[in-house]
Amino acid sequence: MTFFGKTLTAYHQAAPTVSKGRITAAGAQTSFTFNGSVQRATPEALSSIPEERRLQGGVYTVISYQELLTLKDSVYPDLVSWKNNTYEVISLLKWDNGILPHYIYLIQEIRAR
Repeated sequence: MTFFGKTLTAYHQAAPTVSKGRITAAGAQTSFTFNGSVQRATPEALSSIPEERRLQGGVYTVISYQELLTLKDSVYPDLVSWKNNTYEVISLLKWDNGILPHYIYLIQEIRAR
C-alpha cells in the first residue's frame, strides 16, 4: 500500500525534430505511471501562478513522490492524464516538510484554444 492512493499516467515529452528550419517529426511522448493525490488548488497555490493562467481555470494540485518536469524547468513539461483530461505540469511548490519529503505540483488542464 502506498501513501498516495491514485495511480496516474503521465508523459515525458521530447522536442520535435527540426531540419532546415522546418519541423520534420513531432516530438515523441514516453508514458509512465506514478502514485499521487489530486486535489483542488488552494487560493494560496493559485496566487503563485500568473494571472492569465489563473483565469483559464482547470488548476489542481498533485502530491507525489515522483519527480516531474515543470513548465519552469522545460519548454516541454510533463503531462498528466486524470479523469479523461490532460494536464500540463506548470510548477513545483515548496515540498519538504522535514518528516516525509514529497513533491507538490500545480497542473492545469490543456484546453483547445
